Amino acid sequence: RIVPAHWKRSIAREKFFQLHKIYPEVSVYWAANDQIALGVMDASAELGLDIISGGLDWTSKALELIETGRLTASLGGHFMEGGWAAVLLYDWFHGRDFAEETVAFRSRMGLLTKDTVGAYKRSFQGKGGWDKIDFRKFSKVLNPEVGSYAFGFEAVLEQMKGNHH
Repeated sequence: RIVPAHWKRSIAREKFFQLHKIYPEVSVYWAANDQIALGVMDASAELGLDIISGGLDWTSKALELIETGRLTASLGGHFMEGGWAAVLLYDWFHGRDFAEETVAFRSRMGLLTKDTVGAYKRSFQGKGGWDKIDFRKFSKVLNPEVGSYAFGFEAVLEQMKGNHH
């Protein structure tokens, strides 16, 4: 069932109480953003329930709760799309038309769970984490060996592993 929570933690908390009365057997909740997922977790904790819940956005609070096991997952990385667009534009302005591959790119968001949140935080959180990404490495003009555009969190995380010394 889809229930609007207007992107707010407090509304999601109240909606969870209502939904739990109607569907007490449901133990998995997916939220449209981390704030809603946190509201679901607040309410389920008040009721002493053990549920699975996830959201979207990679907010600091959500990552903290994922580390402790209270929140199951968060999808994110869609904010990197500006970097991907810049790579495509760079290549296009330098004679390499991205239409050779496709004109429809999909955002490949990353899923952070208890198993992956540590790698994300080590690579990206803190001062200058995102500044370490070298988007030039994804350009076909600058790197002719690039077979297809690899736009996504996993590709950036792989690059970051190579940057650690």
